[in-house]
Amino acid sequence: MIHMIKWITITLLSASLACGTLGSPGEYRHVSARKGISGESQISDQKIAGDTTYQLFFNIKKPEKCVKISFVSEIREDTLKETVTREVNTYYIVEKIIDIDRFRTGDKTIFYEFGRNFDTRWNSSHTIVVCTDPLDPLKKLNPGLYRIRFSSFRSPEYGYSVEIHSNIEQVGFGF
Repeated sequence: MIHMIKWITITLLSASLACGTLGSPGEYRHVSARKGISGESQISDQKIAGDTTYQLFFNIKKPEKCVKISFVSEIREDTLKETVTREVNTYYIVEKIIDIDRFRTGDKTIFYEFGRNFDTRWNSSHTIVVCTDPLDPLKKLNPGLYRIRFSSFRSPEYGYSVEIHSNIEQVGFGF
């Protein structure tokens, strides 16, 4: 029995170390950060739940197994005594831009959803990890352009901060 427990422990430890060297969720060597204001961001033509969304683009330069994305938004409000900063929920979707021009459908690109930070009940999280799916040929974190589409469902402007953690190479923001 003790030998069996040792064998299981060694096997699990070896597997976790092997994943860690490949860039598993939780271990990242690079971080790219960007701050902005919603009203100064590019508006997307696609909405989340019928509300205006903004978009932010980033490039992956080399294939990644997983990337971690953190998105935090804050709004400043004046009170009788002072101006306070308060965190607000932001809902976002991470999409890969795929070139479909060769299929001659009239569209040159489509957006393929990689992940989102909310569920069907609108429970959200600041941070998500999106990973390559070996069973889905479109869901690979290959070099290319990606988009984060976001909304806080608020009309006043809000500030936001985005961090993208990667393992192979630092990602770049913009086209």
